[in-house]
Amino acid sequence: MKNSKKLLALLVSMLMLATMLVGCGGPKITPDESATIVLDIILKGDNTKLDSVKMTQEEFDEVRKSMEDSMMSQFDSAGVSLKDETKTNLLNAILEAMKKVTYEVKTTSEEKEQATVEVSIKGIDIKKVSEELQADVTKYATENPTITQDELFDYTFNKEAELIKNGTLSETPKTITMTLTKQDNVWVPNQSDMFKIGTAVMSY
Repeated sequence: MKNSKKLLALLVSMLMLATMLVGCGGPKITPDESATIVLDIILKGDNTKLDSVKMTQEEFDEVRKSMEDSMMSQFDSAGVSLKDETKTNLLNAILEAMKKVTYEVKTTSEEKEQATVEVSIKGIDIKKVSEELQADVTKYATENPTITQDELFDYTFNKEAELIKNGTLSETPKTITMTLTKQDNVWVPNQSDMFKIGTAVMSY
């Protein structure tokens, strides 16, 4: 579905935003710890280790609100009229699905100012979601020939929310190599690698 791909692009941009907000200083942590904390902040909504990457609670709240506002805006720009409850339902489904994504991070090399980590990540199988959605909507439209276009769109997005929320993870993990640069005592991932992470989270 085109909408799923738009959400993927949005997720990537939010991962990049989180990267830019990671500050300098604070306690020394390992490259894999830094990468894991950034992923936990975005994907899990975990704010328990903000101090480790010098992100304030205010910045954390800003990232989460910006993510939610951007997603809602994306729904509005889809060219269809959706009920507010439908958009909220889809937003919550995506946020819940992201929490299910699993990842393991290990440091593969570490020098004075640069390190690399390997992220093994299992994302939501969006290809499967799209296939199931297409089949379901086609069946529903066939069984309800008098349904209006707005009603069909509303059904489609609510069904997409249900499938995403209950979506399964990809069977095969994707492995992403990330390069991190030390800024004082914090290892900061670069934006191009976060883009790769974003594509793995919503896996096609």
